[in-house]
Amino acid sequence: MNVATWNMQGASHSTEDKWNKGVQALLNMSGSLRPDAICLQEAGAVPASAKQEATSEFRGPGGRPVYVYIYSWGGTDRTARRLVYYWWDEAGNRCNVGVIARELIPFDSLEVGLNWAQAGPGWRPAVGLRAGTSPWIFSVHAISPGGADAPGLVNAVQSYARGRPWAVGGDFNREPNTFNVPNATVRPPNEPTYPVTNPVSRYDYLVQSGANNNPGAVVKQLVMSDHYPVAFAL
Repeated sequence: MNVATWNMQGASHSTEDKWNKGVQALLNMSGSLRPDAICLQEAGAVPASAKQEATSEFRGPGGRPVYVYIYSWGGTDRTARRLVYYWWDEAGNRCNVGVIARELIPFDSLEVGLNWAQAGPGWRPAVGLRAGTSPWIFSVHAISPGGADAPGLVNAVQSYARGRPWAVGGDFNREPNTFNVPNATVRPPNEPTYPVTNPVSRYDYLVQSGANNNPGAVVKQLVMSDHYPVAFAL
């Protein structure tokens, strides 16, 4: 299974254009790292062509109800994408976090997860999906600057997975060598990802269960954000 992560800076372009030319380009990229799922940050609004299919309710901090919305987008009735989206940023819809899966996922086999950092600072949750026997795939956008909530978010996902394989992709807002997770591996990009005008920071990467420490490949062909996407083979 392959996973990519991209902070798409969703408020900086026409949202529909960025989805059609950016997200779709990642889904259609050629080669051995073509992603089966993409972890998205700053995803902006849902594209107008998406269709809401379902809603999953969770309890957020303080017990308040929060929701993950599931959409179909692109393709046809047989090949539509499934988009899992968390509307955390109710004021501006700019910093929404989501995961999109390449293929049609039957709803009766789709699990959705939402987790906040268990300890320390917290702001945005990790949102994820799991289909059948595949690994849990979560997307995170850690606090800027410094990514203080990144360890707590990853630890929350690890606990939630209950021994099943998992991966967390995202914009961690801190270098990959600044934290570690027991029984997991932090996988850096093979070169800096931010800012695209003069990349100096490796903020976009993957943390996963197991011992695979191969670096991710920065997708430098896609320049529609202030972050480059990164692709990984799990």
